[in-house]
Amino acid sequence: MAQTDSSATEVVLAAIAAGSSVNDAAESAGVSRRTASRIVNDPRSQARLAEMREGTMDHAARRMLGLVDLAADTLDAVMRDTEAGAGARVSACRTVLTSAVTLTDAVEIERRFAEVEAAVGERTNWRHTA
Repeated sequence: MAQTDSSATEVVLAAIAAGSSVNDAAESAGVSRRTASRIVNDPRSQARLAEMREGTMDHAARRMLGLVDLAADTLDAVMRDTEAGAGARVSACRTVLTSAVTLTDAVEIERRFAEVEAAVGERTNWRHTA
């Protein structure tokens, strides 16, 4: 890839990571569509784009986790509110039950994955020390 201004590269990649089209990213960075395409298709840019997207997802996950208690409290309030309509209460119950199953599954998968990682690590260490 020909040398492109690093700030233009970052602008293009940030725009793409945020969901913009290549055309819009090019316009934002003040470069041609062709240059933006070259930036996006460069292997180094692909790695940087993956980092940016991972950072965005990490940030979103942290925000969502921060709202879990409030969401649980809201569902609890709706389920206990005898003045709320039956549909709202049933919907809140369904959400709690579905979420509980999903969370339980995720915790179990994480536990099993940790066991596999530990076992693979032990095998790798055994082979290197033998």
